[in-house]
Amino acid sequence: MKKVLLIIIFSLPVLVFAETVTFESPIKHNTFGALLNAISNFVTWTAIALVPIMVLIAAFQMFGAGDNPEKVKSAKDLLKWTAIGLAIVLSAKALYSIIRSVVDEEYEEESSYNIDNRHTMKYKIKVDYLN
Repeated sequence: MKKVLLIIIFSLPVLVFAETVTFESPIKHNTFGALLNAISNFVTWTAIALVPIMVLIAAFQMFGAGDNPEKVKSAKDLLKWTAIGLAIVLSAKALYSIIRSVVDEEYEEESSYNIDNRHTMKYKIKVDYLN
């Protein structure tokens, strides 16, 4: 009985102050292709911004290593993996652009239909696969 009474007491403010809640989509892109393009651009520009920072960190590690070969190897590995990461991001962006240019061809067909001898109806069919 106490549980039922507590549930009723705690649910009354919810029932009294109930309002209509609307949610807007946080995604501002209308099509899947536009969303992929935005994600691709974000990742590419973030990687391009991070590369100089990583190179500076590797340079400071290398200068501060002195005679310690492990720290020099760590700095060289950081440079190597930074270059590999940038190459992967740029090649992914290039591959995305190639695929987009191949798939993003619009199919367009124009045709006409004779209603009678004097009237002709013309129409176009246009299909854009990614948008």
